[in-house]
Amino acid sequence: MPYSSGSTKQRAKYVANQTAVHPSGSGFSKLFFRIGLMACFIAGVSLAIPYRAEIGEAFEGGFQKVSETLDQLEGLVGFEADKERAKEKIDESLVKPLKRKFVKASEKAYQKVQGLKEEVDEEEFHIVKHSYASPDFTRDDFLTDKFDRVADVFKVPDSLYHRVGFWFDIYTKYSSKYEVLHHVDYPWIVFEVLDLREFYEGKGHKWTKYHRARKHVSREKKRIRRLLYKLSRRRSFKNLTGDLLRYKELVEQIPGKKLSWKFRNASQNLRSQLGQKDFYKKGLANSSRYLSQMEQIFAKYDLPIELTRLPLVESSFNEKAVSKVGASGIWQFMPSIGSKFMKVGSRIDERNSPLKATNAAAKLLLENFRLLKSWPLALTAYNHGPGGVKRAARKARSRDLSIMIKRYSSRTFGFASKNFYTEFLAALHAERYQQEIFGDIERKDLLLAEVIRLKAPLKAKTVARITGLTLEELKLYNQDLKERYLRKNLTLPRGYSLHLPAGRQTRISLYFDEIGAAKEIKRSRPRIKYARSERKRPRQKKSVSN
Repeated sequence: MPYSSGSTKQRAKYVANQTAVHPSGSGFSKLFFRIGLMACFIAGVSLAIPYRAEIGEAFEGGFQKVSETLDQLEGLVGFEADKERAKEKIDESLVKPLKRKFVKASEKAYQKVQGLKEEVDEEEFHIVKHSYASPDFTRDDFLTDKFDRVADVFKVPDSLYHRVGFWFDIYTKYSSKYEVLHHVDYPWIVFEVLDLREFYEGKGHKWTKYHRARKHVSREKKRIRRLLYKLSRRRSFKNLTGDLLRYKELVEQIPGKKLSWKFRNASQNLRSQLGQKDFYKKGLANSSRYLSQMEQIFAKYDLPIELTRLPLVESSFNEKAVSKVGASGIWQFMPSIGSKFMKVGSRIDERNSPLKATNAAAKLLLENFRLLKSWPLALTAYNHGPGGVKRAARKARSRDLSIMIKRYSSRTFGFASKNFYTEFLAALHAERYQQEIFGDIERKDLLLAEVIRLKAPLKAKTVARITGLTLEELKLYNQDLKERYLRKNLTLPRGYSLHLPAGRQTRISLYFDEIGAAKEIKRSRPRIKYARSERKRPRQKKSVSN
């Protein structure tokens, strides 16, 4: 082989010539091999660093070493023309891919650090605290509206105080890793609060953990029912201790004369309620995206702005919320009611647009209030329907909601309908005093949108191109567009209310103006009339003579 003899200078010259003629030759392969080893060393160091800046510095240092190696080779052998080509090839095939990997690794490491931090914060958040962020405040201070932050029409009435207090604890005290076992008709009578954190810790699939926790709740409910039934069969209640004594004291709050009947009633009406504190807090953080615009919509209909806090009860301001019975969006409209005020279809479902659904909710609440003349009944009708509320008032012979709850019950007018208004009052008072309850909350930025009605049908990708948005950004502002069809270049119909970031509306208007001008020009072109002699006549086929 030529490489086996000759001086070092001749060998280097041979490598340079081979590299210039055959870039994939043995000399270039060895160069790549050395650079690859160096890059692997840099990658090993960089992967241990969780921040981009430090990874960039480590990488720049490695690239500087690569450049120095090339300079040394240039000193040995003169291949000035191929040096730049070699650098470009190294940059494209090795450096850029490695840099992308380093950035990706740094992001993963950073996310892992943030995830661990969030886990620690979440673990602390799930601990049940008997005081709030402002320790000087008590639950009574919030429910009695100590600083008069709630409108008089939505103050907590004495007849519903205990019921509202129960839901206030659900929203502000117990997270989703706690289950509260209580009486169905008297929810403030709480028999047990189950701590389920141990079932969600450790390895395992989330659904496995969930079902394990549900089995534990089911066992506890059976145990309490058994104890209550056992108490109902006792003739004497002397010498009771532990849970039996505590249950007796709780059951005595139930109206009625016979204690044995009260125990039987409690054993048959035991219910579990999941804590909502973490969902409620996320709802507060997400609500800042829409609340200011929602308040403007409700003010337009001359409605109390406190009603805009209803999505905290319905969905915790989760735009993707879908119930098991088909209600969707932050206002949880059913398809039958939603189609009365909005477009509800397979491709466009305006129930999922927070602002469009807010406009529909304002119309529905105003309609309920005009029918029922009372906000407690109008809000209950949002859940139960105005016809059902009228029937309940007629059967209970009262329009006072607290009396209706006591006197009337049916298959449809059950726990959810009876407690809907009190849930709203609890959520409203907790929102008005959120700083004193939760402290500082990291909020999401306001999603300020401009609205334009399309003068003609437009493809989604055309809208994205005109406005300079990606399809993801278009979906963020128009959540009523189904993502599956949006990717297939959905056609937005004429008259569709398109929501866009501030300043992008004019681009659509200009686009339609240009189309209109082009049509006018086409329409205004004069038609040229030809004389009869100048008109083109169809050619006649010549007859072929034999």
